[in-house]
Amino acid sequence: MNEAMNKLKSKIKQEERKAYKSAYEWVDDWVDLGIRQKENPLLFGFQEIDNDIKGNMRGSLGAFIGYGGTKKSLLALNVLNLNINLSNATSIYSTMEMPATLLLNRMIDFALPPAETSDLNYKISRSEYLYSLLDKHNKQQITDTLKDGLKSYYGDNLAITQQSRMTVDDYDRLIKRYKEDHENLDCLVVDGLSMMKSIGTENESYTTHSAELKDLAKDHNIFISLICHLSKGTTVYDRDPSNFTRGSQKILDNVDFYCCLSLMEGEDKKPRKDIGWIRFINKRFSGNQIDVIYDFEPTKMIMRESELKTKDFQW
Repeated sequence: MNEAMNKLKSKIKQEERKAYKSAYEWVDDWVDLGIRQKENPLLFGFQEIDNDIKGNMRGSLGAFIGYGGTKKSLLALNVLNLNINLSNATSIYSTMEMPATLLLNRMIDFALPPAETSDLNYKISRSEYLYSLLDKHNKQQITDTLKDGLKSYYGDNLAITQQSRMTVDDYDRLIKRYKEDHENLDCLVVDGLSMMKSIGTENESYTTHSAELKDLAKDHNIFISLICHLSKGTTVYDRDPSNFTRGSQKILDNVDFYCCLSLMEGEDKKPRKDIGWIRFINKRFSGNQIDVIYDFEPTKMIMRESELKTKDFQW
């Protein structure tokens, strides 16, 4: 019993020692982080935004905010996909709303080229094409094609979990287990905040989860994307609907940056499908607000920086 108590006291003292360090004791961390960010920066994928964040997303929490259909989850996935391919980043996607099999459609379209149709001016996504061909006779062939394509494109750098009602402690255990198998982790997508386990009122849950996710990002030195929904009160065309973030305004206090996604109205007064709007608020670092327009390629599920300028459109 005494030995057990001594071990417990020793552990408590070690934890108390971690509570603070002198300024010079942080230098090794500062240098290691700086080297890693220069050698393997994590990028957002839009030049003006990347010029502002300078690849410095490790240890940070970013919120992707918007109504359904504004592509907030897809943007987070695009950022993940970019860093996997550009800097060999290792990543976990936690899909608590969309089933993993449905999320896989997007992965397939990223990894494999669109399919030609009889109309040479029209292509369809590879997931749609293969699904249309799938039957019990060619099951193995299509299975092998998809496994080979995804393994070639992603390797083991992308893990997916569809466990719902996750807590931050669950994520901490998941990250530690992942590191045991892969040594390092760079990115985590939490999709989405509303599906994390309730720990009180909605306001209390969202406030606590976002604050603890920020701590988790710092503790593991990873970038965490947090998908956030909006309450009723504005429209899909609102460039900055952050005041309607569902659950708690403390979410915006706890994140390092947030980006609001909105749609753009066409001449027919309907939302355009080919372009959209991103407003990026770099609140923790530069404090800058950056507005960009993206082009959307549906057969590849890719959101790219558009040549269109925001000044040419109504904000």
